[in-house]
Amino acid sequence: MAKSGNSSMDRLLYHRFAKLSLPRHTSYPAVPFWSNRVDHSVISHRIGQLAHGNLPTSFYVHVPFCERLCHYCACNKLVIGRGNAEADKYARRFIDGLEQELKWVNAQSNGKRWNVHQIHWGGGTPTWLGVEEIAEVWALLTEHMSIAADAEISIELDPRVTSSEQLQLLRKLGFNRVSLGVQDFDSNVQQAIQRIQPAEMVESFVRECRQLGFKSINFDLIYGLPMQTLESMERTLSRVVEMSPDRIAFYRLAMLPDAYKWQRTFKAVDIPSNELVLDFMLRAVDVFGTNGWDFIGLDHFAKKTDELSVAYRAGTLRRSFQGMTTGAELPVIGVGPSAISCLGDLFAQNETQFPLWANLVNARGCATVKGHQLSVDDSIRQSVLNQLYCYRYIDKQKFHGQHNLNFDEYFASATEAWLEMEGIGLIENSPKRLSSTPLTGWLLLRVVAATFDAYLPADGWKNGVSSKVASQVG
Repeated sequence: MAKSGNSSMDRLLYHRFAKLSLPRHTSYPAVPFWSNRVDHSVISHRIGQLAHGNLPTSFYVHVPFCERLCHYCACNKLVIGRGNAEADKYARRFIDGLEQELKWVNAQSNGKRWNVHQIHWGGGTPTWLGVEEIAEVWALLTEHMSIAADAEISIELDPRVTSSEQLQLLRKLGFNRVSLGVQDFDSNVQQAIQRIQPAEMVESFVRECRQLGFKSINFDLIYGLPMQTLESMERTLSRVVEMSPDRIAFYRLAMLPDAYKWQRTFKAVDIPSNELVLDFMLRAVDVFGTNGWDFIGLDHFAKKTDELSVAYRAGTLRRSFQGMTTGAELPVIGVGPSAISCLGDLFAQNETQFPLWANLVNARGCATVKGHQLSVDDSIRQSVLNQLYCYRYIDKQKFHGQHNLNFDEYFASATEAWLEMEGIGLIENSPKRLSSTPLTGWLLLRVVAATFDAYLPADGWKNGVSSKVASQVG
C-alpha cells in the first residue's frame, strides 16, 4: 500500500500506454466475451447447490431508477422523476418483479434459509424508492435469510435525493455502510456534468450518516471530467480530506460517447488533457496518502481502521463489479435489471432493459440472459488477476501451492511480453514473484493484467483493443 505519491513516475511511459483501451477486469473474462448459453436452468442448479451447502452468500440488488440524468454516467439506469405521473407504476412493477425473482431464487433452496454475510444495493439510485417501498423491498429480500451478526450491508446513495427519513430507516433495517456519489465539488464541473451537489450538502449528509451510526462511508470520485483543473481538483481533494470518508474510490472517467450519447454534450475543449489527468491521479495518491488513507489496488483508498484495509492485510480482498470489496470467496446472487450473479465458476447476468426484465421474471421467475461458465484455465487466470488487481503482485510460490502448477511454465506465452515490460520498467519479475513497479506500473496495472487475459490478442497489452469492448487505461 502506498503512503504518498513520492514513488518514481515515468510520465513518458505512462502516456505511451494510457491512451489504450483495455478491460477493467471486474470479471474474467470481461462481460463482452460472455455468451447467451448460460440460462435459467444453469443458474438454477448452481443456486440450489449454494443453499444446500449452507455456504456464506452475498446478495446484490440493482435498483435501476434515477431522478435525473448525470452526463458522465455509464451505469444501467432508467431516468424518471418521482413527480412523473408514471413513477409510482414503475416502482410497483419493479417491486412486483423483485418479488417474483426472489420467489424463484428461494424456490431453488427447497426451504433452506440463506446464510448471508453481505448485502449490497446499487443502481441507479436505490433511494429513488420511497420509505415504504424500501421497507417492502427489504422484507421481500430478507424473508428467507439468516443474516450474520457481522454482515456488511451497504447501499449507494445520492445525497441530493436521500431524505433523513430514508437514512433513519436504512440504519434501522441494519445497513451499516454507505457509498456516496460525490464525483467532484467544483461548481463548474458539476454544471458540466449536470449534477449540482454543493460541498455543504455532502458535508451535512456525512454528518447525519455518522450521527446515525453508519460505520463506513465511501466517496466515489471521478477524475477526467470536463472543466476540471489542477486548482479545482486541489480544492475537491481538500474538502474530501476535511470530510474524512473511510473509503474513497477514485475513478477515471470512462468516455464512451458512442455508447452513452449524453456524453456528447461535453465540449472537447473542456476535457482535461492526458497530462492533466495524470496530475489529478498523482495528487490524489499524495494527498490521500499523507492524510491517512492507504492506496489499495488500482483506484481505491481506505483508512487503516476500515474493513477494506483490514481485508487487504488479511489477504481477503476481491475485485468485483462493485469495485474493491471484502469477502473474497463469497458467491453473489444478483437480482434486479442487469444484476450479475457470481457463483464460483459461473457468471450470470439479468436482462438489462427494465420492461424486458419485468416480463421475464413475471413469466418464469428468472431473468438471466447471458453469462459465462469458467473453464479450468479461466478460473486459474481469474485468481491471478484478482491477486494482481488487489495487491499489485503475484506470489509464484503461492500460485504453485493453490494450483499445483509452475507459474512461469503455465504462462510461458507471456514471457516475451514480460521481458519487454521489465525492460521498460513496468514490472519486476523474479523467480518468486511478478510485481508491478511503483508508481508507473501501479497506475498501468490494466496493461500488466492484459498479459494474463487469454481472450485478448497476444499484443493486446501494447496495442489495446476496440473501445467498444473496453475503456481507456489512463
